[in-house]
Amino acid sequence: MYEGKTQLTRIWTIKSDDVEKMKENAKAHTDWMKETHYRDGDKKLHFLNWSIEEEKNDGIATGNTFFVLTEVYETVAGVDDHMQQAQDSGFSFIPHGEVLQNPESLVICDRGSIIHSLW
Repeated sequence: MYEGKTQLTRIWTIKSDDVEKMKENAKAHTDWMKETHYRDGDKKLHFLNWSIEEEKNDGIATGNTFFVLTEVYETVAGVDDHMQQAQDSGFSFIPHGEVLQNPESLVICDRGSIIHSLW
């Protein structure tokens, strides 16, 4: 279904003290995208998902939390447009930017080409 489309994925590991701020960031980011992103054409946003999970090391909670962002676009032009809009907005859609600047870790895959997809 999404084969050949472009996926943006980011995984933040957030300290327990910042989890509520990161939840606010996720909501603000989602609201901003709802108002600004394309719903058709080569920049179409097919979907946006935020997920959250407690980090564990060998089955033991670390006190950190994973936040996973997944966005799927029709083409890489959608990701490029997303990045340009974010830059032009000055990141005003993220109320707690400091949380994004100081995660325990961050994994970025902004322009992944989807090679397999179901339904």
